[in-house]
Amino acid sequence: MVPETLLVLTLFALGYYAFHLYSLKDSQIRLQQNKLSEFLKSKEDVHKILLAGMYQRFKKEEGKTEDTPYDFERFVAKTLEVVYKGKCTVTPSSNDGGIDILHDTNNGVELIQVKCYEPNAKLDFKPVAILHSQMIKQKVQKAAIIATCSYSDLAIKYADEVNVRLIDGKAFLEMWIQSIHTLEDELSVFSSVKPDYA
Repeated sequence: MVPETLLVLTLFALGYYAFHLYSLKDSQIRLQQNKLSEFLKSKEDVHKILLAGMYQRFKKEEGKTEDTPYDFERFVAKTLEVVYKGKCTVTPSSNDGGIDILHDTNNGVELIQVKCYEPNAKLDFKPVAILHSQMIKQKVQKAAIIATCSYSDLAIKYADEVNVRLIDGKAFLEMWIQSIHTLEDELSVFSSVKPDYA
């Protein structure tokens, strides 16, 4: 009877130990999930702050002579050149027919329209229609709208039908961050090269 009692106690102890390990692992998983959730929330908060700051910097205001919406177009053009390469030409600020940037790459020209709107706003379908008409007029296959805001459902549907890429504020912010990393990588390559004459 003693060996049976010992066996039962051993099994009970092993079961308790296994349950304790499972509980500990489960609480560690929950802790990691909470940390990940907090990180993602803080990352999204940082993105909201950066996007609001970008809008505040470049928004249209009466009498403003620097950091204007036209400067935002140049900022977008520089970002496109770093991320997608090619050459960007910013069109004149008036009478541009809705085209703010001509992005010339090995794959052809892409017409770009840039909108600096309140980040919580939703852009309607009208800019998509204007850009699509310019695609037809200029016989261009690619076009995009880059905005600091998001897009209405109708704008998204229409853009999808006429092959216009919509890049919202969050996606543009990611593109801009990517351009910073790309430039840092390019600079690190140059800084690690030692001159022959050294």
